Amino acid sequence: MKYISRFVVLALMCASLTPCIAQRSPFDNTQHRLFSEGQSFFTEKNYSASTRYLEEYLKTNPDAESEELRQAKYYIAMSSYILRKDDAQSKLEAYQARYPYSTDNERIHLYLGILEFESGKYKPAIKHFEQIKAAELDEEEFLELLFYKGYAYVKQESYEKAAYELQELLKKPENKFSQAARYYYGFSQYRLENYETAYEYLKSVEDHPDFQTTTPYIICQCLYKMDRCSELQSYGKALLDKGGNNKNINDIKHLLGACSFKSQNYADALEYLSLYKTATKKISREDWYMLGISAYKTDDFKNAIAYLSKATSKEDILTQNSYFHIAMAYIKLGDKKNARMAFEAAARYKYDSGIQEDALYNYALVTYEMSFSPFNESVVAFERFLKYFPNSQYVPKVYEYLLNVYLTTKNYDAAYQSIQNIKSDNPAIKEAEQRVLFGMGTTAVANRKYGAAAENFETIINNRSYNYEITARSYFWYGECMYKMKKYDEAKKAYEGYLNKIGSKNGDEYSLAHYNLGYVYIKQNDYKEANLWFRKFINLESEDKVMLVDACNRIGDCYFQNRQFDQAKNAYEQASQYGIKIQGTDYSLYQKGFVCGLQKDYNQKITIMQSLIAEYPKSEWADDALFEIGRAYVAIDNNADAITTFNRINKEYPKTNSIVRKSKLQIAMLQYNGGETDKAVSTYKSIISEYPNTEEAETSLSTLESILVETNRVEEYTGLTKSLGRGSSTQADSLMYKAAEKVYFRDELEEAINSFTKYINTYPEGKYNALAKYYMANCYYRQNDKSTALSLYISLIDNPKNPNLEETLVRTAAISYDENKHEEAYKYFSQLYELGSKDNKKAASIGMMRCAYMINNYQETIDAANRIAEQYGTDAELMLEVVYKRMKSYINTDRRSDAAKDITTLAKDTRNEYGAEAKYLMAETYKINSQNDEAEKEIFDFIDKGTPHTYWLAKSFILLSDIYIEQENYFEAKQYLLSLQDNYKEADEDIKKAIAERLEIIEKHENETVSNN
Repeated sequence: MKYISRFVVLALMCASLTPCIAQRSPFDNTQHRLFSEGQSFFTEKNYSASTRYLEEYLKTNPDAESEELRQAKYYIAMSSYILRKDDAQSKLEAYQARYPYSTDNERIHLYLGILEFESGKYKPAIKHFEQIKAAELDEEEFLELLFYKGYAYVKQESYEKAAYELQELLKKPENKFSQAARYYYGFSQYRLENYETAYEYLKSVEDHPDFQTTTPYIICQCLYKMDRCSELQSYGKALLDKGGNNKNINDIKHLLGACSFKSQNYADALEYLSLYKTATKKISREDWYMLGISAYKTDDFKNAIAYLSKATSKEDILTQNSYFHIAMAYIKLGDKKNARMAFEAAARYKYDSGIQEDALYNYALVTYEMSFSPFNESVVAFERFLKYFPNSQYVPKVYEYLLNVYLTTKNYDAAYQSIQNIKSDNPAIKEAEQRVLFGMGTTAVANRKYGAAAENFETIINNRSYNYEITARSYFWYGECMYKMKKYDEAKKAYEGYLNKIGSKNGDEYSLAHYNLGYVYIKQNDYKEANLWFRKFINLESEDKVMLVDACNRIGDCYFQNRQFDQAKNAYEQASQYGIKIQGTDYSLYQKGFVCGLQKDYNQKITIMQSLIAEYPKSEWADDALFEIGRAYVAIDNNADAITTFNRINKEYPKTNSIVRKSKLQIAMLQYNGGETDKAVSTYKSIISEYPNTEEAETSLSTLESILVETNRVEEYTGLTKSLGRGSSTQADSLMYKAAEKVYFRDELEEAINSFTKYINTYPEGKYNALAKYYMANCYYRQNDKSTALSLYISLIDNPKNPNLEETLVRTAAISYDENKHEEAYKYFSQLYELGSKDNKKAASIGMMRCAYMINNYQETIDAANRIAEQYGTDAELMLEVVYKRMKSYINTDRRSDAAKDITTLAKDTRNEYGAEAKYLMAETYKINSQNDEAEKEIFDFIDKGTPHTYWLAKSFILLSDIYIEQENYFEAKQYLLSLQDNYKEADEDIKKAIAERLEIIEKHENETVSNN
């Protein structure tokens, strides 16, 4: 400090004025003279010379107990102190230790304390000062004690003690410490929040050169704390106008801004705080808040949002108020989307109940106005408001809005629960309840939960109608559920009930009800009524060509069943006129050709069947069409072309296809009828060999008997039958088997198993061995012993004598699939697809697709899905799964572009899980392709449509936050994450983890831009 340095310089100047020491050389003086000279020099303040004489004096070994020795050591120590030599402290401490009871002890403590102070060791300094008895010091030393002690207390932030010491000093007459004492006393009072006193003393030294850089700022602080803003503004502006190198100039701008904010002079506040922000690396949350409110009050709403969003990093009233004003700023800008989030954030806190009430009401209102309720926010917000603010002025309005929410929400389950909680007989509430029940029902239908859906529709039907349209439509959808559950009488009653309801003719389901009734009557084998309803449907429908083709085909089938062939042919012809390649037109052609055959118009039959094969080469009816062409050639005695056609079937289709063995049988008969007996015999034998225990094999054996007996080749026939085990030796074999079979058909399963086991053990190569194993497997299957059944079924697959191969494969594939043996199941479904009937081919195709998907064989999944789509595209429920698995397979093989069409198809209906995931994937695809704007649009469209499968909505919120973080829009990202955290109630750990990770990123960013001081 300057006061110390000046004191030292003064001492040195005094020393320089001392006469030359060479005039009194000490080296030849006596001991006493050395002491006297040293003492004299000390008195004359020539401390260097004094020290030299006294140190020579010490070398003379004076009496250890002499007063003269004590004084010499004192002078030496004091000289070192005054000259601030490095050994000053050690000499003082040594003197104090040697003479603890000396009258100089208090003074030594003072000087040791000052030395500690000068070294920045304030605590040891204070320890010395506090040991001093002030009465033992002279006035000058007492002033030093008061100043240094007070100053040391300031350094230790013991401001009360500092103030006491410095005040005592200030009571003294003006002295060299007075100005500094006023400053530090004022500073201590400032830190003790005694701003009036601090201001008074600091003003008295504001122009002092030692304090003029810091004092003005503290004066500004005092004025600010005393709410003397007008004075602060005058004083601060004067300082700014003065300029200079004041290091606190930026802080003064800060105070001017804060004081202007206090005075509601928001324009000045914005000006000064903006200057402060520009010159400061980080500013506090409070500063961002003042900037934000000032911007808001001056209609600068965009900057208000930007500034206030930086004041929300902690949970306190400042954050709550910031969010509320952010919301209001968004409202001013017409941005309800972001206003809703900010109101929700403000309503999250309870620090200010008034703000919370207004925020919660506005959040609920904006959510309602935007129809934004992915997690039932509208209902929850209004209910929460009624719970926390039951006496609010807004309550009547809340009930009005809540009723409207029930009529518009897509989160039906939560809305229904809310209505039950109200327990009101108000007709408007009851109508809302019916609408919600209807929504619950149709959503359940979309998710194939027909039992649950039926309960909802039945509740509407069986209670008083508050909305005739909803009641009428409930009859239709109840009928749909009954049909899916195979309760056809109930379905018929419900559909007819719908058609009889007032206003049903204008409903979306009116034509569909006629179509569905046609199918109900087909299921009940009432083809006349079915025909009537399908014809009514055709007269009503004009757009859906797939359904029109199907309806025409069903009309044709109804006429066909009643043997009205001309009408049937006309119906099939009408179906084919809607255009080729439409689902079902291949069937139309097949049936039309088949009817021509029944009407003996064989050439026309051949022409039609040939056109079917040409136009639909992959049709499931192509093999049947080729077979019917062969039969038509037979009918017109064109055996050569018939045989060529049947041989074509043998070449183009696998041996396991049942139509191949039928074709072979036709060839054999044509060969025999054409006089080619040997060829016929050979063909019949090949059928018996290749297809044992089949109907065609039995027919071949019977025909061979006639041919070989007639041609006197009896030995050849008996040899054949013997090789087939048809001799007399098999009588016991047959009897034992027949006995076991009777037990089986009596459903005595355990006894049947024992009987078949006994038969197999007795006749391990028996004629009926394969059949016995098949029936025994069925017994185990019906007893739910699937494992044993499976091993038996597997053993039969490669058994050429098994007459039930197709049924065996059905069971083998199904059991393997149910036991999660997907690779094995895939193999069995593939075999079933090759040889199965049309119904089983469909099941096999589905099984192959599902198994391939489960074992990550995505290309085969895609291939199977394409086959199913081509052949069974009219099955809407099946097609949902088909399109979904194909879509996922494309995505899992990095072919998103190929998946795009399927994503779009599924995303149209977010009520089912496939659609919900597809909607998310659509947005994710846009994000991956850096089309963030499109991704954002998709997400908001998803939110608007809603879904009961909220996991995918939650994933979409996470994706939206990623987009905003990437755009450095941290505020919106944070609000969507917090909203998700508040409103998503499922316990999905991946969602919780994703939220936490992203909030951590945002918090890190906030800490980088906001000072925590």
